[in-house]
Amino acid sequence: MWEQNVVYELTLRIENRMFMLNPNPEIENIIGAVLGRALKRYPVQIHSFDTNINHFHCLFSAVPGQVHNISPFLQYLNGQLAKQLNIYYEREGRVWSTRAKVIPVVDDDAVLQRLAYCACNVVKDNMVEKASQWPGFSTYQQLAYGKRQTFCYLDRTAWHKAGGPKRNIPKQKYMRQVTVKTSPLPAWEDMKPHDRESKYRRLVKDMEHHYREIREQEGHRVRGKYGLMEIDPFDRPDKEKEKTPIPKCHASTKEKRDEYIEEVLKPFWEAYGTASALYLDGLIDTEFPPGSIPPPITTIYAKSRLRAV
Repeated sequence: MWEQNVVYELTLRIENRMFMLNPNPEIENIIGAVLGRALKRYPVQIHSFDTNINHFHCLFSAVPGQVHNISPFLQYLNGQLAKQLNIYYEREGRVWSTRAKVIPVVDDDAVLQRLAYCACNVVKDNMVEKASQWPGFSTYQQLAYGKRQTFCYLDRTAWHKAGGPKRNIPKQKYMRQVTVKTSPLPAWEDMKPHDRESKYRRLVKDMEHHYREIREQEGHRVRGKYGLMEIDPFDRPDKEKEKTPIPKCHASTKEKRDEYIEEVLKPFWEAYGTASALYLDGLIDTEFPPGSIPPPITTIYAKSRLRAV
């Protein structure tokens, strides 16, 4: 279900938790260029985007009146990132371990907590001491200091139409630039840019301090820039990841979480289940609840064939 005026957190992990997003300038440019093109094709409001060595976090919401852009935006972003990473690493096969995990963040305090968490995820994992030191793709510098983020990509469609490899046309002639521009959080839209940047830096600094205390208590060391350079992108963590249930939403209090589940999610699930049953029985003009996506027509066709048999 996609809702207007709701911030969502997207998390996507590399297959087998490999370190294929380990930072270098080429990987940073791939991510930035694909994200910029996705935003141009299917506009959504990106509030932050932060990578780690084997996954990334993104906070986003719908452009007013354009909730329908969210699904194609995610499809394009995830598909093109997988394609470009495979090209870069000269490999084939799956890139992402599962479908994207998308969780609604249902109140302003929870949004601010997730904003700081996403920026400091590499601090939590002892990659760097501060979010500003992360050499991989991140919107930190843009959100903290208003710095412009521009990336390059090859317009392969135009290059091939012009003859591309057959006529030995240099790829440089078809290099394009795209800019990644973040949007203010809904609660920060009326603030001046320098006030937003200052508040963002304070949020991140407080969370960095929190993770620094944990690191000192547990005796961990930070990899740092040069330690990251030694990581094999096809390696993976030695320790298995603990499996925990995906939360139905992020909220600042249990009361707000329960309220969202009872007043928003449960009525939606009930309405969708009723509509889906009718739809799968062949009533394809069934009205689904707003923001939802009906099952594909092919599912109905397959079900009717089974009945015929």
